[in-house]
Amino acid sequence: EPFFFSKVPESVTQVDKILIPEDTANLHHEVELVVCLKKGGMNIDVDAAHQCIFGYAVGVDLTKRDIQINSKDKGHPWESAKSFDQSGPISEIKKRENEVLGNKNISLLINDEEKQNSSVNNMVWGIEELISILSKKIILKPGDILFTGTPAGVGKINRGDFLEAYIEEVGKLELNFD
Repeated sequence: EPFFFSKVPESVTQVDKILIPEDTANLHHEVELVVCLKKGGMNIDVDAAHQCIFGYAVGVDLTKRDIQINSKDKGHPWESAKSFDQSGPISEIKKRENEVLGNKNISLLINDEEKQNSSVNNMVWGIEELISILSKKIILKPGDILFTGTPAGVGKINRGDFLEAYIEEVGKLELNFD
C-alpha cells in the first residue's frame, strides 16, 4: 500500500526563489506529478477517481534528508523533514479535467545536469489508485493537491543551484536556491 504524509499549507508555493532552511545541511529534491482535485469524497472507487481530477502541476518535494534520517534512526516522526515553509513548490496548474495523464516524461535538471528522468507510467501507483486509496483514509476535498511520488535520482541541492523540473504536457518549474 502506498505511504502518505501531509504538508502544512505554507509548504505549497509558486515562488521561483527558495530559501534553503538553516537547520539542514542536506536538502534533497524529488520531482513529482501533482494532481489537483476539483472534487473529493470518501471511499472513491478506482473507476470513478478520474472524475475528481481538475488538473496537474509539476512539483518538487523538498526534504531535509539529514533531519529525516536522524528522526527515523531515533524512531521519531519525521514530519519536520518534509513539512516546512516552501517545501512543496509547484508550477502553474494545467487544467485537464477528468483526464488521467498517460505515458509522459518527467525530469529534473540541476544546473543543466540531468538528475531525474522517467515516465509517469513508471509510477508504482497510478493516479486513480492513489486517489481511491487515499480517499479510504481521509476525506478528500476540492482544492486538495496530491504529490504522487518521484523517480530514481533524488539528490542534494546547494545554495546557488538552478533547478528545472518538467512534465510533458503539464509544464515546467524553474527554481533558484539561496
